[in-house]
Amino acid sequence: METCKKVCILWLLFSQISVCPLLSWSLVGESGIENQIKQDLLGRYIQKNGVTWKFDSLSEFQSFQILNKYEINDIKEYEVKMELKGYDQGEIFLAILLMTYRSEKIRKILVKDLRQLR
Repeated sequence: METCKKVCILWLLFSQISVCPLLSWSLVGESGIENQIKQDLLGRYIQKNGVTWKFDSLSEFQSFQILNKYEINDIKEYEVKMELKGYDQGEIFLAILLMTYRSEKIRKILVKDLRQLR
């Protein structure tokens, strides 16, 4: 019964602020969030294990998966896994990132893994 009360209270709180801009991502489907994250990565560099990657084009993304989502107030974190294809020799790289957004803008990118697969 206690859990039900908490869920009902949360629903009431969030239903009252549904016009708030920071909730706009919650209205976007999973693929919309994935596309937004990809767009946000363009032009950025990540580095780990002696490997550096610059996101230049959407065509580099061979696969993209949101592994976990965390939300607290206006802070959202997405743990994402992607396979990226290099331009030069077509190498495939694995990247796992923890991306922190605040008010729908990237605040931090933690590179959990970045390595060449083949």
